[in-house]
Amino acid sequence: MHHSHVTVVLCAVALVACSANEVPTAATVADTKSPTSSSSNQPNVSAQTSAKLFTAAPGSPDIDTSRETGVVRNRYVGVDLGILMAAAPGRAIGLNLFDDVFLTAIVDSVEASGASSTLTGHLSDIDGSTVTIVANEGVVIGSITAATAQYQIRYAGNGVHAVREFDTSQLPKEGPPQRPTKRPPPDR
Repeated sequence: MHHSHVTVVLCAVALVACSANEVPTAATVADTKSPTSSSSNQPNVSAQTSAKLFTAAPGSPDIDTSRETGVVRNRYVGVDLGILMAAAPGRAIGLNLFDDVFLTAIVDSVEASGASSTLTGHLSDIDGSTVTIVANEGVVIGSITAATAQYQIRYAGNGVHAVREFDTSQLPKEGPPQRPTKRPPPDR
């Protein structure tokens, strides 16, 4: 996976304009005993066999992240930073995104730079999926993308994070690349 693709995904989701539109959820109900087959609109929801990344929210958020364009639903959580610290290639991380959506991320790589750590991976049993999670001094952001579903982890303040599900049909479409305009040199 190219880092520019990850940056574009994270930036596109972060720059979505505010809106009060509500869209019915299309999430698949998780079967906790065995993996489920995917519906025509959602990724497979894996059996809950991995440690769960998200915990109860430790307090109240500073930012209301629920009213942005394309947000189907929003959940406030804490993040088990120990699971991210122990992440290594090949390890599984349980993404308990919502009560009815549990996905298993398989770590492909972990890059650390100072206090920041970037985990990249994919979802178990979901071709073409991507998982990117960046942690820096207790602040976590991330993007989980499957064929027909997109989720985001965003910091909401006071140690609280928001997990959001997006209706990708409501997100702005990516335009063609723009070339910088050449300006004449300034007069001297």
